Amino acid sequence: AFMNAYHVIDKFHVIKNIIEQLQSVRIRYRQQELALRRKAKQKKESFPEVCFSNGDTTLQLLARSRGLLFLLPNQWSIQQKQRAEILFELYPEIKTAYHCVLKIRQWFTAPKGKSTYKKTREEKQYKIKQLIDELKQTAIEEVENIAYLIEKNSAQILHYFIAKETNAKAEALNQNLQRFINVNYGARNTDFFLYRVKVHFT
Repeated sequence: AFMNAYHVIDKFHVIKNIIEQLQSVRIRYRQQELALRRKAKQKKESFPEVCFSNGDTTLQLLARSRGLLFLLPNQWSIQQKQRAEILFELYPEIKTAYHCVLKIRQWFTAPKGKSTYKKTREEKQYKIKQLIDELKQTAIEEVENIAYLIEKNSAQILHYFIAKETNAKAEALNQNLQRFINVNYGARNTDFFLYRVKVHFT
């Protein structure tokens, strides 16, 4: 039906998924800290609590760092910058994962000036292969998950650079259609339903 259609894996969905993996690294360390406290409690031992220069305890540091991991470094507040420095020094894996995510977000930036799709695609394809190899070499499970996600869907992800478009319009139309079906109690008479859709959306 749509001869020139192509599937784009939405840039924002990709970024959402890779940030979820980044957050998983942080959550893993927080779970480890909670486990240490449970063991100490079971043994009826006191647990030595560390307080960092910004006033955070270890658990507070890991919990309060959630927000800054969504942001680019130039978007951090002074407090978030201080927290990030402590977090990255204490947990190098979180630092590595964060910088890998930054590289992917940077990769999605379209080239400035005039450039053909073929040239852009070739450059981006070469760069993403390098990034995938780099991510796999980190030996961090969550970062490797990001690498395999991108590798598996690289063709559809690269389609983003055809016109720097996403699936947002198609998704919005689909939502409107679903709402239309619900309001009209389904679509048993297909011909009449398609006629009503045509009238409604034109």
